[in-house]
Amino acid sequence: MPIRLAYSKRILAMMGGTNDIALGGASASTTSGYVTTYIANARTAVSGVKVIYEGMISRVGVDATCYTFMQDVITAASYDVLTGWYNDTNMKWQSGGGTNYANTTYFNATDQIHPNNLGHDVGSTYDATALESILP
Repeated sequence: MPIRLAYSKRILAMMGGTNDIALGGASASTTSGYVTTYIANARTAVSGVKVIYEGMISRVGVDATCYTFMQDVITAASYDVLTGWYNDTNMKWQSGGGTNYANTTYFNATDQIHPNNLGHDVGSTYDATALESILP
């Protein structure tokens, strides 16, 4: 799970879950538990930490599970801000197992997992908005 913790501002920005589902075979509820536990551990380790959860974007082969996972996380995890990246029309998973990951305007054409430069630009815009909402 990629983690970037800005200690001086006590901010944890995280995106996670796809590898647990796609590579580890974990269920949506198990993966939701991992994220919820990770956030709880971060709050224990760093007093006053603010958590930005970026959610999970589309990924080849697991969109339907991603949809269930995000529904679990939205209700269960104790993040401070959920960014709009996970719900962007061009980046999000689709409940019926859609194919946004195949859109080479936003995703790497080779792996259909990682965002390309434009996809990262989309995510960065959402992340900046999230940061602005929690910074003093």
